[in-house]
Amino acid sequence: MEYRDFLDLTDDEVSFIVNEIFKPIKIENINRSKAWREIACEITTTWGNGTEEDPYADITDELTL
Repeated sequence: MEYRDFLDLTDDEVSFIVNEIFKPIKIENINRSKAWREIACEITTTWGNGTEEDPYADITDELTL
């Protein structure tokens, strides 16, 4: 396995990692910060039980790797 810098991950690779961990319904705005050595994106996930008391809701959060 060849070493690669973290910030060299492609958008597809970042999407794959995020999908494996969080199973979001949408991933948007993948950004890289060289100053902070991090990758950030917006993910949308569905929360709730689907009941009247706890209906499904799509929540968008910023995720930083």
